[in-house]
Parts: sequence; C-alpha cells; structure tokens
Amino acid sequence: MSLTDREWWAIIHGMILGAIFLLAFAGGIAEFWSLREGELTEAGIAKRTRRLEIGTWVMAAAAWLTVATGSYIVYPWYREEPDGPRFDLLADPELQSNANDVALHFSAQLAQFGAVQGRGLMIGVELEPEIDAKQIVSELLLDHRIIANATGPSTLRFLPPLIATNEDADRVLEALTQVFPR
Repeated sequence: MSLTDREWWAIIHGMILGAIFLLAFAGGIAEFWSLREGELTEAGIAKRTRRLEIGTWVMAAAAWLTVATGSYIVYPWYREEPDGPRFDLLADPELQSNANDVALHFSAQLAQFGAVQGRGLMIGVELEPEIDAKQIVSELLLDHRIIANATGPSTLRFLPPLIATNEDADRVLEALTQVFPR
C-alpha cells in the first residue's frame, strides 16, 4: 500500500502533529501535578520548571505547525474546483430531482407523527414530549434495521442517502408506524 502526497500531509497534519501536541499537553499537566506541596525542593522546582518550559514550547510549535500545514497545504485542497465521477454524480439533475421528490414525500408522510422540520433529505420530527425518541430509534434499528437519530428527548432525525426512493421512505414510515406508541 502506498500513500499519496495528500494522504501523507493529512497524516502529518492531523495525526502526528496532533499527537505531539497532546503528549506535550499531558506532560505539562503531569508536571503541574508534580508541583504539589510535599514534593517541592529547590532543585525539583528548577527541574520541573525547565520541563514545563520545554513542554510549552513543544505545544506551541506543534500548534503553529498544525496551523501552517492546515492553512497552506491541506485547506487549499478543499477549495479546489471539484472534479471526477463523485462530483459529476452529485451535480446530476436527476439525482437532485429524485432527492427533492423523496424529501417532499417523506416529509408529508412524517407529519402524522409530529412537527416536521428539515432541509432536503435531512428531516427531523418533533414528537409529543411524552414520547421517548431514544426508544423509537432503538426499536427501528433492532427490529427493522433502520438507522435514525434521537437528537433530543422527543426529536427524531432521518438522513437517508441521496439515492433513496419513495419506496424506501414508505418502508421507514411503515416501520415507524409499527414502533410508534399509540
């Protein structure tokens, strides 16, 4: 397996520099802990102070290197014009039209369970306060293999893929009808 330049820079930016920062931070906390009363001598304070200075410089250097690699190497890749088959698929007007149709169909049917909010296929339903959204989510997953999210005590969120069909939405609605307390 070989990594591209972008993958190497992502590893350096996200994992290596992040790990160095976290290790230096953890070392700093440990050194502060060692400065508690009873373990303080003049030589110990000098030694610990020096280690705290080194740790602070390492944290600062790691933070600035993370900012520099992120700002000048990694971030510009996200600003590039999209190309390739994935972006062609997302720009497909038929896919967008299908997603809008499914969202309208799904939202209209979900209204029977509560107040519907959302944008596109990210749809939320605010249930009655006495209905436990977490219980409904677990029953949908365990009994019907449908993934939903309880984003509040009585709020369900659905986020189907862009290729979902009205039949998929109807399957979710049928399962929701079965697990919904009446």
